[in-house]
Amino acid sequence: GPLRAERCALGEGPCRWDAVCPLHETWGTATAALRDALAATPLADLVTRDRALEAGQYAPPADSHRHARPSVGVADHVLVELPADELAHRLRRAEGTMATRVADAYVEADEIRRRLDPAGLPWAVPGTVAVSLGDPEATDPAADGAASDAGDGAHSVSLCWELPQPAGTTLPSRFEGRLVIGSVDPDRCSLALEGSVRPPLGPLATDDGADRSLQERLAHVTVRSLLRQVARDAEDAVLRSRPGPARSSARR
Repeated sequence: GPLRAERCALGEGPCRWDAVCPLHETWGTATAALRDALAATPLADLVTRDRALEAGQYAPPADSHRHARPSVGVADHVLVELPADELAHRLRRAEGTMATRVADAYVEADEIRRRLDPAGLPWAVPGTVAVSLGDPEATDPAADGAASDAGDGAHSVSLCWELPQPAGTTLPSRFEGRLVIGSVDPDRCSLALEGSVRPPLGPLATDDGADRSLQERLAHVTVRSLLRQVARDAEDAVLRSRPGPARSSARR
């Protein structure tokens, strides 16, 4: 595609010279610099660099997405006493509380970390958790291998979060993945979370077996705790909205 903005960065609508915004010339200079940098990079150089990366013979730059400790793949699920469509509806309004639930899940995991590795990097610190929660989208299980066990009427919701950066770390913990809602029967559904968790990274992060095992355990504790909280919130919200005496929420 074109290396230029289709819309004005500060104004409304497409970029027009008859209503130039104060950022127009600066943005144009930055776009020209990007075009020049790309034009000066031969494709042959990219091929050579790619082969070196695949062979483990190329040192990643300091600002690369590769880190001393790799992310932990996670996948877990809980049963929810709600129809799948009802839970998807509830998740549309959950972004405001999701940050609190993520923070609580990390606190629960950090309690385990303190018992097993008191001198280790904190898994959770006070502060605001940044959360991005997408809108539920209908998923075709036959076309989506990851959601093939979700059953009919599945919904997928993208989810990303990043914690405040603990003291002594180079990178905070971050998650990227999705929530998947699958129908179990007319009254129940499953809520799954799948993706990868990047543990907090310190300047001397190691990847020995014991350290890796602890990080994986903490990641899975965090995911399980979050799923339980989200399921409980949705069930309780429905119970409160129903007339008559509230019935007890099912325990997982």
